[in-house]
Amino acid sequence: MKILFCNITYMNHYTGNIDEDIPQGGGAWVKTHKDAHEKWNFLNVDGNCYGFVMNQSEQFHIERIEGTSRQETQTEDVTVVWCALKPSGDTVIVGWYEHATVYRYYQSSIPTPVGLDRDYFVQAKADDCYLLPEELRTYPIGRAATDGKGRGFGQSNFWYADSEYAKENIVPGVVSYLQANRQHRINKCCAEYRAPIDLDIPLSEKEDALATEYYDGNEYMRFLPLGYRAYHHAPTGDNAFFIATALKA
Repeated sequence: MKILFCNITYMNHYTGNIDEDIPQGGGAWVKTHKDAHEKWNFLNVDGNCYGFVMNQSEQFHIERIEGTSRQETQTEDVTVVWCALKPSGDTVIVGWYEHATVYRYYQSSIPTPVGLDRDYFVQAKADDCYLLPEELRTYPIGRAATDGKGRGFGQSNFWYADSEYAKENIVPGVVSYLQANRQHRINKCCAEYRAPIDLDIPLSEKEDALATEYYDGNEYMRFLPLGYRAYHHAPTGDNAFFIATALKA
């Protein structure tokens, strides 16, 4: 099967709210700034999730993913397993994307409240994305430095699990674990977010609808994906304010 493991910073929800969900681990920059680009990896943006993992080189060698050639710039139907170093010290599976598209190069930015500079490497439908609750983040993924070559992450933040050992002894157990825990995901999916406002109506009416429909107690974050769409449609100060308010709430 097509599978890819990615190592990211540890967070509870990965929806961008770093004031309450402070990134842990992930290197010196994350520690200093208490921020991480992958903080958005499980945010539903108009029915999709966009995944980031740090890569110091110019490209991802997706030809190492089963069935992908060196000429291809993307590959489809990949299971992307997101892993992170828990504060307790183990690198564990925190979530995964199913039927994902994995790109050789970082893709063009999509609107975010931190500026139009968000890159992503993986894309999947939000319905196919699964984030585990804290108590189920128990499945460890090894490190080549301690477990041996081809048996876990090396120096990179991504691992193709393409060694014979990994294919025979690691991947089957991981797949079984994912299948057994699909019903336990904590991220919100498409039904709550999908097209609640017609994008073709005048923007002023849309702003009024957003203000009345979404600014309700602790439900601000429900507005965020649509806020991105509104800002992308018209990058006004008001639309930027809506996004900032949702994140700050």
